[in-house]
Amino acid sequence: IATSERFVFALGAGGNGRKVQWCDQEDNTDWTPSATNLSGDFELTSSGTLACGERTRYGTLLLTTTDAHLAVYQGPPYVYGFERIGFGCGVIGPQASASLDNGVAWMGQGAFFLFDGTVKKLDSTVSDYIFTNINYQQAAKITSWVNIDYQEVWWQYPSEGASECDSYVVWNFRENTWMIGELDRSIGIANGVFEYPLMFDSSGYFYDHEVGFNYDGALI
Repeated sequence: IATSERFVFALGAGGNGRKVQWCDQEDNTDWTPSATNLSGDFELTSSGTLACGERTRYGTLLLTTTDAHLAVYQGPPYVYGFERIGFGCGVIGPQASASLDNGVAWMGQGAFFLFDGTVKKLDSTVSDYIFTNINYQQAAKITSWVNIDYQEVWWQYPSEGASECDSYVVWNFRENTWMIGELDRSIGIANGVFEYPLMFDSSGYFYDHEVGFNYDGALI
């Protein structure tokens, strides 16, 4: 992940699942710490392994398989300070987090979580169904994206017995409501550059969504 301060973080550097290593500022070719650069590394105190990171207004959020950490820029000589900010809230897969204006939402091992300055468990009316319906052998394929116009976070996941993402769960963070369904989509991209959100199916085709037409019986 590239931080807001223009450093590149390598998560799990050197084969160490708890190690964060960063290059010199704005120089992704210089990773060796010296008196003339800001390169460095840090090993998290965690029983989990690093899975993903997201930029936030509070710092760089780092999610492991068991907990959450926050990296805050301090400047020389230590460059970054690291703090564990959540326990028992690990992310289920490396693509299962989504960045919002006020924080980050992610799917955990058995619950959904939000970081908006503090880590909190989201109350979900569908958690029991979702976490008994996931194919955990394919959890690395779970993806997340934000449908900006509708204030929604989407997660695509493979249901029990499926090898590709065939189901979804949606959290409307404006109304705090939840929705579930079945749909062959592996990942989504918010609109912005494109007029409509784009979603890709498991065979590689992509579709405009939120257009209002039916395609093969599915509202897209």
